[in-house]
Amino acid sequence: MPSSITYTAVLDVHRGTAETLARFLRGHRERLGTRKNTRSLGVFKQAVLVLRWFIDGARLSQLARDNGISLPTAYRYLHEGLTTLADHAPGLIHSAAGLEALLVTAV
Repeated sequence: MPSSITYTAVLDVHRGTAETLARFLRGHRERLGTRKNTRSLGVFKQAVLVLRWFIDGARLSQLARDNGISLPTAYRYLHEGLTTLADHAPGLIHSAAGLEALLVTAV
């Protein structure tokens, strides 16, 4: 019978990076007219999900499980986050260094 091990991990980015992405996502949600408390994840947790995928290469199935959301929801959140980043800096989204530079300078 398989068992699971729970552990804590550290994402190697500045907290301000996640906060900046969360701010971008909040603005995106406001433009869409998304009502408060209607999403499975808040903007900060969604930002961390996107950063874990982008920087650590975490599998979407793992991100979904870690956040208690379905796989389709994880895909929607990821694509929404990447689209939001691309809207802010279309050329920088293709590299982790570019992403970090964008989010750090936007603080």
